[in-house]
Amino acid sequence: MIYYFKRRKRFIFLLLFISSLLHANSFAEKLIAEVQNKRLYQTKIWQNLTHSNDGFPSINDSSFLLSYPNFSLEKELIATIKAFRKPQKLNEKHAICQYPARFFWLQKELDFEKKNFPILKCEKFDEYLAETNADNIALVFSSENVTNPSSMMGHTFFKISGKEPDGTNREHAVSFFTVIDTVNIPWLIIKSTMLGMQGFFSLSPYVEQLHSNLIIEERNIWAYDLDLSPDEKKLLYYHFWELKDVNLKYLFTGFNCATIIDDMLFFSSKKVTDTKRLWITPKDLVKETHKLGLIKSTKLIPSDKWYIKMLDEELNYKKKNEIFEIFNDKKYERFLSFNFSEDKKQNILEKELITHYSHYLYDNKMISQENLKQIKQENADSDVIDLKNYKSPIKTYDDSKLTVGYLRDNQENFLKFSFLPASNTLYGDNREYFSETSMKIFEINILANKDQVKLESLDLYSMKSLIPRDVFTKGISSQFELNYETHYDKNIDSYQAYNLSTGIGVTKKIGNDIFVYSLFNIGLAYGKSEFYSYLYPELGFMIYELLNMKTTIQYKYLFNQHNSKNTYHNLELIHSIFINKDISMEIEIQNQWRDKLKNERFNLSFNYYF
Repeated sequence: MIYYFKRRKRFIFLLLFISSLLHANSFAEKLIAEVQNKRLYQTKIWQNLTHSNDGFPSINDSSFLLSYPNFSLEKELIATIKAFRKPQKLNEKHAICQYPARFFWLQKELDFEKKNFPILKCEKFDEYLAETNADNIALVFSSENVTNPSSMMGHTFFKISGKEPDGTNREHAVSFFTVIDTVNIPWLIIKSTMLGMQGFFSLSPYVEQLHSNLIIEERNIWAYDLDLSPDEKKLLYYHFWELKDVNLKYLFTGFNCATIIDDMLFFSSKKVTDTKRLWITPKDLVKETHKLGLIKSTKLIPSDKWYIKMLDEELNYKKKNEIFEIFNDKKYERFLSFNFSEDKKQNILEKELITHYSHYLYDNKMISQENLKQIKQENADSDVIDLKNYKSPIKTYDDSKLTVGYLRDNQENFLKFSFLPASNTLYGDNREYFSETSMKIFEINILANKDQVKLESLDLYSMKSLIPRDVFTKGISSQFELNYETHYDKNIDSYQAYNLSTGIGVTKKIGNDIFVYSLFNIGLAYGKSEFYSYLYPELGFMIYELLNMKTTIQYKYLFNQHNSKNTYHNLELIHSIFINKDISMEIEIQNQWRDKLKNERFNLSFNYYF
């Protein structure tokens, strides 16, 4: 009898087990059928939860994709549902704990109850939520630095913030980035655009990110509070967790800090269509976020160096020189009796200059902490100095440019076609930048007429940074070029050469709209079947005129280009007309000459920015 009871008990248990399995399978099949019926795998949110574009994933890693290596959007969603239904094994990270954003999204779309899934305790995920206290989210843009390859396009990341039980704020930065580990520019270009570099997705204290960007790299920070619903915020917070341990490949042109955030913007109901771009840059992302109406408020945190330059432009010449002399003489006690201006705005600007210049000197180890306390000024009224719309990345031109034009080069006529994937030229409207800059990555220029089609130039990477010099922070201007371009021999006949050149100099800003600069440049080139070095001093003048126009004049005197007896002059005048934010026109007149030999060029071009 006892034996019979034991057998019956085992049989009932087996029936219950089989029944639960059948119920589990039937429930999973029901969800899968509903997913297929609604075609949820084709939605933009699912595509961007898996970071897929046209069915091709940007993240090829089995720790992120359950259907890897045979990925498809449908297979991945089915595999996700099945993984969610599996019971949790000992010491195994369950799929619900690993993919909380997917689970949250599916629950909203399919309206199921959590009790139909394993009851789990996701300790590490719960700890992440408790540590971040994520109530608010902001998109942060860190300004570009064209002299530094790792920050030449700027950088975007998220700031998540919330309050502790005691009311204190807690802020974290969520950032996707790579580390530049080489000074070999050609190899860096190949790695960053074709092979991919190791990407890192990090959660760090926001104050550390601020210190790195503002103090060490001297870049400005814009923080844009995002207008998101509680569910949209939750989806973002949860998705950050899903990316934390994934093996990521960083590509400047395909999967960078901007593209990964652009994917996440689809978590908002305000973004329903995809803006097709060859290359999404951090500034593109900021502009798109603005166009979508996702920005609630803006806060600009300027670096001390940039803020000092801005104050230098706004202040009375006599007062700022008095302030500089006190710092220069190290007579800081004189600030206690300093005769500040009676005008309220000038008074505040003077105090701001003293405060920020003292912090700038301290951060650069030029004064002690004791000196800093000695100099400390009362805080200015932030409502008087509104910086959030000053030099805004939202108001810059788009980073890609297509050009069509007519070129007459020493009696020959050509149609000229140019394409610049990123980012801007010295002849463009740079008034929303912090200095006159040029940065060109993969710009190609092609000439064509009825007899020939030829490559005029190819800029792999070139930059020119003309930083106005002031008495407080000084400022060095510089340029670097790695390209294939036109050179001239001793007869002023043109030929094409592979070129590497660099230079340094100074720039002076005269008023708000006039710049003059000088650079001393050296170069190494290969053309006409031989290597040669050369040097050239360069002088330039720029003026922004009325009616949205700009004139740039550049003079160069080139020594020993290709031949030891080869020196010649090069004078260029470029007049730019900015028709609107999408179109500009340029008229260029250029002359090269030596002795009685000369070459003349005239170029009329129309630029389309996108």
